[in-house]
Amino acid sequence: MKIKIKIELRKHKISDYSIAKALNTINEDDYLKTITLVLEKKLRQTKSKDKQKLFYGTLNYAVSRGFERDLATEQLNKLLK
Repeated sequence: MKIKIKIELRKHKISDYSIAKALNTINEDDYLKTITLVLEKKLRQTKSKDKQKLFYGTLNYAVSRGFERDLATEQLNKLLK
């Protein structure tokens, strides 16, 4: 989500300093809860039984929603254990 926020703010010619300052105000616990909720919802909606397709389909969904790939991978691994 931070990635999409950053892209949209740059489109409006907001300075990198202001963007970084704004993104730092996002509560990390709330952000982790949000990405976890998004991943859980997508996992419930996905009908694939193939673990690899399930993992990468859900990961790509999270990335397309603007979440960082590393963070999405970490949270997804926790959910699938």
